[in-house]
Amino acid sequence: MIPCPRVQLTPLYVRLGALVAAVLMLAGGRAAAQEPTGAAKVSRLNKQALDAFDSLNFDQAKSLLEQALVEADAAGLTTDEPVARTHLNLGMLLIAGFQQKEQAIDHFKAALKAKPDITAPPGLFNPEVQTVFDEVKADMKAELEAPKPGPPPVATAGAGDGKAEGDGQDEEEEEAPADGQSTVFLSFGLGSGFGYASSHLDANKDISKLGDGTVDNSWSGVAPARLGHLIASAGYFISPTLVLSLEGRFQIITGTTNSPMTPRCLATCKPPGSAFAGLLKATWFLSSDVVRPFVSGGIGGGSIR
Repeated sequence: MIPCPRVQLTPLYVRLGALVAAVLMLAGGRAAAQEPTGAAKVSRLNKQALDAFDSLNFDQAKSLLEQALVEADAAGLTTDEPVARTHLNLGMLLIAGFQQKEQAIDHFKAALKAKPDITAPPGLFNPEVQTVFDEVKADMKAELEAPKPGPPPVATAGAGDGKAEGDGQDEEEEEAPADGQSTVFLSFGLGSGFGYASSHLDANKDISKLGDGTVDNSWSGVAPARLGHLIASAGYFISPTLVLSLEGRFQIITGTTNSPMTPRCLATCKPPGSAFAGLLKATWFLSSDVVRPFVSGGIGGGSIR
């Protein structure tokens, strides 16, 4: 007797279960493949938000648009069309549905930064929203076209009136440089003044020693500078408050009279009409305000009459 091999058959319900599972897995895979991601999902949420806006469901529309921004951020979208469109729609919703103009302006700016030439579809904006959007667009365009500020101005050499030395001084106003800067300067000026002097007159010096009884005509006292002094200076600011300068001073003398004839001046003596002196000066400014008091000292040679 030959044994017959036994064949084990799979129960019918097991085969049916496996078939159902395979169908479900295939359907799930197709559904996952059809689920929008990234820009497509952002666009879909925008469409749903506009539908809610048309139904006057402003809260739902706002929630969908905010969700679209979250999805865009998660997908790394920053300058894509759907992102700009989301900000544009959210700005429109905030004005038309919630009267939140300031927040709407921020979204309009974000939309224009992402896509400068973006515009709303015809009929989407009411006149109020369109006016706000146009103003924001014009302001941003003006900012882009405005000239950029240049480098800060460099301090230039100061110049001011010179001052007379010896027999009088006029006020000197030399521009000091800003802190941390050094510069040279040139100065030209006209000065006048008065001072104290003690001297012998040129034509009558020592005439009392000649034995003719004439009184010595030496004198001392305060004398005016008469016409004035022409000043030319060149200097260097060591610091904003200290300057060294070299000054040439040409004095013009007026108002003098001729000396009478004496043993020392046999013919009528004509007094000098000018004098020249050169000075090396140091000037210390006491402040950096518009009006600058200063202390100045110098050493040099020449004539001061």
